[in-house]
Amino acid sequence: DLRTGSTPSHLAKFIEVLQQIELQGETDIGPAVAQVADQIHRRGVVVVLSDLLTPLDPFYESLGKLQYAGHEVIVGHILHRDEVEMPFKDSVIFKDIEGEEEIFAEPWAFHKAYQAAMEEFIQETRQRCQYCGIDYLQIMTDDNLGAVLSSYLHNRQFAGTKTHRGRMSSLSRSPGDTRETESRTANSPAPEQ
Repeated sequence: DLRTGSTPSHLAKFIEVLQQIELQGETDIGPAVAQVADQIHRRGVVVVLSDLLTPLDPFYESLGKLQYAGHEVIVGHILHRDEVEMPFKDSVIFKDIEGEEEIFAEPWAFHKAYQAAMEEFIQETRQRCQYCGIDYLQIMTDDNLGAVLSSYLHNRQFAGTKTHRGRMSSLSRSPGDTRETESRTANSPAPEQ
């Protein structure tokens, strides 16, 4: 249980709590966030840290539930550089760290397609969050989490109050999507009419 606060010592305590968390395998992030939303009764800032390699519609719906309850939401998208860059040149065995699956592959055969798909996934996730007024942070596993969060919070403090025009839901889409929505990114002007 971590009480609210806005001092540097509170940030240090927050980071300490995060560093003590032990990974326990695969988590279905959508229902997990929805469960947390049901347990928080006072408005606040909710930080979700995940690789987001999970079904995303239930996750987006749970973010909408947090927003509806009046919470500000920050998504920290945690990725390993190898997941983003796919630097492997020789044959390799990929092991699922959350399960027991192993796949033998030759990355040179799909390197460009993989990088394009990963970049599209990251961009879509970023845009979808920002479009609905949710702050998105891409965090690499080798980044200093304390420095990343401290920098983000410092920049946020001077950015002013955010305007949320919409709520996240499984139907909320980024600006490139043809579906209608009332949401937009918190850090850019409203689309021109």
